[in-house]
Amino acid sequence: MSGSKNMTSNTDRNAQAYNSHAEEWDSSMNSNVAHIYLEKPAMQNLIPKNLEYKNILSIGLGAGDELSDLVKQNPASIIGIDISEKLLEIAKKKFPSTEVEKMDMMNMSFPPEYFDFVYSSLAFHYSYDWDVLLSGIYKIMRKGGQLLFSTHHPDYWRSAQSTGNSHTNPRGITLTEHTAILPANIEIVFYNHPNTKSILD
Repeated sequence: MSGSKNMTSNTDRNAQAYNSHAEEWDSSMNSNVAHIYLEKPAMQNLIPKNLEYKNILSIGLGAGDELSDLVKQNPASIIGIDISEKLLEIAKKKFPSTEVEKMDMMNMSFPPEYFDFVYSSLAFHYSYDWDVLLSGIYKIMRKGGQLLFSTHHPDYWRSAQSTGNSHTNPRGITLTEHTAILPANIEIVFYNHPNTKSILD
């Protein structure tokens, strides 16, 4: 079982990897077929159409590729968080009206019941404990707020290299730690669910 110190070092490692290849990552999104034709359209179709004057949080903002669909709705505010300062700098240049903050999604420091809509595209696999993650999101969402997120199917990551570490949360759900190479040669550490039932639970 991984300790919290190891998880923190993995977050730092992932941040350094994205920082080192931020521009390449941003460019790779323009030719990433799965992103262009699967992930982005699927998420666009599920974004609520009533976000005007609402407060929005984007978790795992990256270079801000998803913001174009959110700013069109004239929200009161959009805050994007990520662990990579370099990706946040790119996002801020593209969307100057968006507030960006370097922040770990596992330890968010926002006021309670602040956000009306929370959005996250393919970032939850960096969380070693979804109970902790979702509890943190719940605390900062207003009553009646909505969460839209996407995640990989466990089979997608199953063939990736295991580190031999895992984390079991108090409810007995175990996520295994793996490494993988993403576009732009970014090597990440992530946590994989054993099956879809684990995700649904």
